[in-house]
Amino acid sequence: MMNTNTPLRALTTLNDITYTEAARVMAEKIISSRESEEERLTYAFEWTTSRPPVSHELSILKNRLDSIRAEFDEDPPAAKKIIATGEYPVNQRINPTEYAAFTVISSLLLNLDETITRQ
Repeated sequence: MMNTNTPLRALTTLNDITYTEAARVMAEKIISSRESEEERLTYAFEWTTSRPPVSHELSILKNRLDSIRAEFDEDPPAAKKIIATGEYPVNQRINPTEYAAFTVISSLLLNLDETITRQ
């Protein structure tokens, strides 16, 4: 697959229920397997790109996670809607805001050109 600037791939990967559900399941694994926020973000980045993040990449992810978390703190029904996507069972032990925020981060990482094309 080649790099593209057309919206077709993004329309598929960002709007399809299967991709959203995959991001949610990934978020559950990230939250369940790592303790600190930095460990979680580093693990997620390494899982999707097969390399550790450099400091500015980690900083971007941290800032995005903080802003997403704030949005879901203000709108809990939106968080619950995202984590209800798909058929895979929702882990009720995970805070819905955290679950939804890491679902968005997972989706972001799964949609990087570097992740999709592995170049």
